[in-house]
Amino acid sequence: MSVKMTLLDSSLSSAFLAQYKRLLGAIAAKPMKTSDDYNEARNVLYKEGLNKSYVFDSSYEKSFVCAVRSAIYGMFI
Repeated sequence: MSVKMTLLDSSLSSAFLAQYKRLLGAIAAKPMKTSDDYNEARNVLYKEGLNKSYVFDSSYEKSFVCAVRSAIYGMFI
């Protein structure tokens, strides 16, 4: 059995990353300047914030919210 893998369309990945950066900025409640700022906010998200609905307002796509809530810390798929 072979598995066919395809790359994600760049417009979809760009949309996801834009929402993810905005989410991390909202969690940090400060301008994000370095990768350390993003790492710190990501750690807060996965340790404390996945079930806090206030983080996800209606401006986030439902598929994005589901993807983030089902994410496993330390894995990128």
